[in-house]
Order: sequence, then C-alpha cells, then structure tokens
Amino acid sequence: MTSERRQLPAPAPAAWCRWWP
Repeated sequence: MTSERRQLPAPAPAAWCRWWP
C-alpha cells in the first residue's frame, strides 16, 4: 500500500494545467 503513494507524484496536476491552460 506504500507503493501506491509513491506512484502518484505531486507535480502531476500542475503539468496538465500547463498543457491545457
């Protein structure tokens, strides 16, 4: 259950906003 938290990066939603402003 610890790997699931590692798979989900923090700067993930930020990158999407940059692609779709």
